[in-house]
Amino acid sequence: MPGTELASKRICLSLELLCIVLTGLKACIYTFSEHIFVLLQPHSACRTLFSTMKVSALIKLLVSIVMLSAVFYLVDLSELKNTFLSIPPRIALLVVLGFTLSQVISAYKWWMMLQMVNLKVSRSEAVKAYFIGMYINCFGFGVVGGDVTRGLIVSKGKPRGLTLATVIADRVHGLAVLALIGAIGAVLFSASVEVDNALLYLLAVIGIAIVACWFLGPRATSRLAAILRSQDTKLQEQLKSLWSTFPTRLWPLIVISAVSAAVHFLQIGLHYLMGLGLGVEISWAALFVAIPFVSILTSLPISWNGLGVRENAYIFFFAPLILTAEQALAFGALWLFAVTIASAGGGVIALLTKDLSVLQEQSEAAPASISASASCERKC
Repeated sequence: MPGTELASKRICLSLELLCIVLTGLKACIYTFSEHIFVLLQPHSACRTLFSTMKVSALIKLLVSIVMLSAVFYLVDLSELKNTFLSIPPRIALLVVLGFTLSQVISAYKWWMMLQMVNLKVSRSEAVKAYFIGMYINCFGFGVVGGDVTRGLIVSKGKPRGLTLATVIADRVHGLAVLALIGAIGAVLFSASVEVDNALLYLLAVIGIAIVACWFLGPRATSRLAAILRSQDTKLQEQLKSLWSTFPTRLWPLIVISAVSAAVHFLQIGLHYLMGLGLGVEISWAALFVAIPFVSILTSLPISWNGLGVRENAYIFFFAPLILTAEQALAFGALWLFAVTIASAGGGVIALLTKDLSVLQEQSEAAPASISASASCERKC
């Protein structure tokens, strides 16, 4: 009977994760289109984003509540309390510091991508903008999202479209490296992890597909734009500018991929440390299979900071053979704590540097620009 109940729970979690993936893919397409819209039409995009942001935030919050409710149904609250209290404070501090370091390295990678398209930004400016973007993403303030915010902050005196394009390229590249790590882990360590081989190979295929999109996506999109709007040279130039930020030359790609891989390896190591804090030594094989895809799932724009999605994914990969449901939930809470503290640091930076005034100027200028444009159109 216990085996039947366990199998039933895993089937439910599998279906739940499948729904998350499908919903997330749809949301990713929408979000990517939104980023392109901001890139190509920065003024009109601000008003559109402002009108949709509140609804989007509400939907994400509701998804997180539903997902967390499903998790709490599986746990014993008294056991969960004891699990939280058992985490040594020094482990929590090390996880926060380690995650913050990983974001500094990520900001350095973005700075490298800015240099590749001759956008002269100092390292400190890139790190500052990156952490302010994290703050916006985490706490949901502002007219535009955190990714667009960091692009706007470093765009002073520079081509705005090109700086925003580097943000898109940075996000897609990070996802591609993460997927590649997960795909390799799924293939190499399938015998060491208690997950169906069919699922592992599906994860591997997804990973390889994302990596392939890095190389094939720019060319395919440019061709499609040329077919649909062959006379619109402005659109073609804007797309060309966008795809120029996706490095495909071997050496630059190896360098930024190595930096990105270092970030993901560090974060996988932090999960190992979190396991030790809970009194569990999780095998590296399990971590290299599970954590990349947990990270991919939580990066999908369908919940607030991955809340609810992350915990369900931990339970799917680790419970009950490696972690209890209570430990998996504590796992998610500790990671969210690290993300929140690091992101709050971006808020302190924004307060000290007053860089959020960029957003205020953008939100005030956009409606005026749109109104002037509309007035001109009516007169014409």
